[in-house]
Amino acid sequence: MEYRNISFVVADDQSIVKFAIKSIIEKDKEFNLMAEANNSAEAYRFVRKHKPDILITDIYLKGDKGSKYIQGLKKINPLIKIIVLSDRKELDIVCKAFELGVHSYMLKSCQINEIETAIQKVIAGDKYFTKDVKRIISSAKKMRKEGLEDTSRKVLSKREIEILKLIATGQTSNQIAKMLFISTRTVDAHRSNMMTKLRVKNAAELLGVAYRNQLIDPRPVSS
Repeated sequence: MEYRNISFVVADDQSIVKFAIKSIIEKDKEFNLMAEANNSAEAYRFVRKHKPDILITDIYLKGDKGSKYIQGLKKINPLIKIIVLSDRKELDIVCKAFELGVHSYMLKSCQINEIETAIQKVIAGDKYFTKDVKRIISSAKKMRKEGLEDTSRKVLSKREIEILKLIATGQTSNQIAKMLFISTRTVDAHRSNMMTKLRVKNAAELLGVAYRNQLIDPRPVSS
């Protein structure tokens, strides 16, 4: 395959991951690493400044995360090719990234040669997903085909469902934190993750989805 001067930006909050990707890029004299970002704000800035051909990034960095992060990148540069390298393998996160047009999605447990293959495939204009990611996408397509829209129970963790039930009783984040012996910040993070996973915008919509899918008891709480 012939190509010339392919520019990259790498975004990850783990130094060892950035070092591994940098090593791959530097092996090819036609590859140019323009910048390394540690969070979504830096990724946005470097993509805007350097206009790289390819961004290799985690999907959950400090700052914007998940679909919001991918959409932000696409808004800055609609033509950028995005290779996701992440530990996040939740069905909704992987499928949303796929729907938003990322060119590759791999788990960080993949082999170095798979990252190299992904880069080559993406340069050629193809998409590349490792076998485990393909299984996740295939599972989602099967569920949709069979009309199984209720993925909520599978998508949410046990802790998230536990917090969701407490939210339904009218408990505040501070009250939930004390009851579960965790920080208020952790409760708020779980609340935000649940809204992202279930694709809702506020607590009312979150509870509505929970009631419809029988994740929580719809009976009113006695005062």
